[in-house]
Amino acid sequence: MDGEVHPHACAGADPVWAPRQKGQFEITPAPAYKDAGSYTYTATSAAVASGGTATVTIPSASACPAGSHLRYRVRGHDGTVYGDWTGYTNFVMNTGLPAAPRIECEPYAKDTWTERTPAAPSASWTPPRPTGRAISGGLDDPKVLNRINDTVDGNGGDPLTITVKPADGWHTLYARTVDSGGTISPGRIRLRCRCGRGGGAVAARR
Repeated sequence: MDGEVHPHACAGADPVWAPRQKGQFEITPAPAYKDAGSYTYTATSAAVASGGTATVTIPSASACPAGSHLRYRVRGHDGTVYGDWTGYTNFVMNTGLPAAPRIECEPYAKDTWTERTPAAPSASWTPPRPTGRAISGGLDDPKVLNRINDTVDGNGGDPLTITVKPADGWHTLYARTVDSGGTISPGRIRLRCRCGRGGGAVAARR
C-alpha cells in the first residue's frame, strides 16, 4: 500500500503461474481493531506479464478511512481461474494530517518562575496516538528542526526527549508531529522559556 491522497496497491505477478495475469485486491478492516467500521474495497488490476507488477488505484469515492486499521490480500486471475489468496498484510492509511504534539520543558513550569538548576533542561515532545511516529523539533529557529523517531514500540504516542543547553535569555522550542506515512502536522507548536540567573519563565503554549 502506498500512503498517498489516492493510494494504490501493488503486487508482483507469479512468474510461472500464467503468461498474463490480473491481480484481485481485497481490503477489509483488521479484526483486532474496531476503528474501520464496515469499510471494504475489492478491485482487479489490468493484466500484466508474468513477473510484472499488478496495480490498482483506490478512488476517492472508496477512500480508505484515515487512521484506521485495515488489512489487504491479493490473488491472481489468468482470465479463467483464480489463484490462491495471499496472507493478510495489516496497515494504517495516513492520508489525513497529524495533530501537533504536546511539549514540555523540565524543570520549567508553565507561567511560573523556576530557579535555574545545574542540569540542562530536558525538552519532551509527545506525538499523538496512534499514528505519531516522530517529532521534528528544534530550538529558536523554526526552519532548523531535527527529527527524533519513536523507537520504543513504533506505535506512536511515546514521549520523545532531548536535552537543550540554551544561553541566557529568551528561547523558543518548536515541534511538529511526523506520522508513519511521513506527513507533517500543518502547524508547529512552540514553548517559550527564559534562562538565566535567578530562574526562568515558561510562557503559555501556543
